[in-house]
Amino acid sequence: TFSLRVHPGKHILESSPILNMEVDQIEVFDKDNLSIPCYPNMTMMDFQLALKLIEVCRDRALQDFVSSQQGEVNLTSHSQLLSPEPKGQIVLRGAHVNRYDFIEKPKQGIPVYLDAQRFLAFHGKDTKAYDHLYVRIGYQRGSAIDNWRRIIATIIEKGNFCSDTINYIVNPKQLGLFAILALLNSSLWEWRFRLTSTNNHVNAYEIDSMPIRRICCVTSKEEREKLVEKGKKLYENCLENGNWDSLLFFVDQRLEKQYIPDPEL
Repeated sequence: TFSLRVHPGKHILESSPILNMEVDQIEVFDKDNLSIPCYPNMTMMDFQLALKLIEVCRDRALQDFVSSQQGEVNLTSHSQLLSPEPKGQIVLRGAHVNRYDFIEKPKQGIPVYLDAQRFLAFHGKDTKAYDHLYVRIGYQRGSAIDNWRRIIATIIEKGNFCSDTINYIVNPKQLGLFAILALLNSSLWEWRFRLTSTNNHVNAYEIDSMPIRRICCVTSKEEREKLVEKGKKLYENCLENGNWDSLLFFVDQRLEKQYIPDPEL
């Protein structure tokens, strides 16, 4: 057994909670990285809840379905293919990514443009350089510890190139891309991520180790496909008009109709 105490700033406070943990609990909590939870004001209830989450998910993590990739365009090593002049294809940066939203013209940073033809000529078709051909999830690779959210993700339409300030997810096994997007932007994963994050980076290995439970669908495949198409149309409408009420109402209706309390929780 060992004791853990995290203070919120530079001062050592008597009010900071003390957590008593077992070494084997750390192995259960994060078997791949052995991360020690270090979020200020974290309580034993938080830690026990995190362990319960692992148990409910039966040790499954996102990496069992798909792994994150760093953006295919490295702003340093590919600099000879980049230009500030709008003569090529714009390279997406973290500033383009918002929660469920894509920022067409971000206020931060200077846009850079890629000579896509030369870039693709340097890479084989079996490399991530060709992931631009697919619809992807992109999430900010850097997000300040005191930011309103650490995990910020949205859909990246095919035909776009991502810089190394974006991590992305493409072609997952079994799970739908929009389902993973919902988990990335959920309060649950945000809470779990903050328990162990100690810097401004949102690393791929941290996201890949996020717990995910088996999802059993009780709705028929045909009905699910109809709902997915309706949800996508509502999502696209929301992106155009900026009003999310119709989409949120649609989601609330589905939850009210389908939700059955899980005895494992």
